[in-house]
Amino acid sequence: FRACVRLDPNDPDGHAGLGHALVELGEFEAALAPLRQTVRLHPEHQRGLVFLAAALHRLGKLPEAETHLEQAAKRMNRSFWVPWELSRARLARGDVPAAAAAVEEALRVWPGSHFRRPAVEDELARLRAMEKLTGKLADVVAGKVIPEGADA
Repeated sequence: FRACVRLDPNDPDGHAGLGHALVELGEFEAALAPLRQTVRLHPEHQRGLVFLAAALHRLGKLPEAETHLEQAAKRMNRSFWVPWELSRARLARGDVPAAAAAVEEALRVWPGSHFRRPAVEDELARLRAMEKLTGKLADVVAGKVIPEGADA
């Protein structure tokens, strides 16, 4: 992909390919420059927006990541990756219900992903369990429920 970028520095797909490859290799900081260039050259480049958001998220830059994911979501109505990455960002900021809703959306828009579907369904089950535990904890904190074994 580096060769593609050198041959045609105005091709957003070359920059997106390089950035995507760097994200897959875990080189998130290095991925930012080519992915930002992708979005500069083509502000609605779907893969560029998604993988820029993924790199930003992995670097802990959640608000910026979510901004790019929301842009991508407006442009992509049949992408698994947008709601999946939104779920990661929302979970990282502690919003379990929003993360679960985003995973449900990922399953809805891409029901045919047979190799990935069991893992995504497991993630949804994990998030739903977290929601239940969070609700029970909130009830305990609010004094609505006294945990078993606690002195009254």
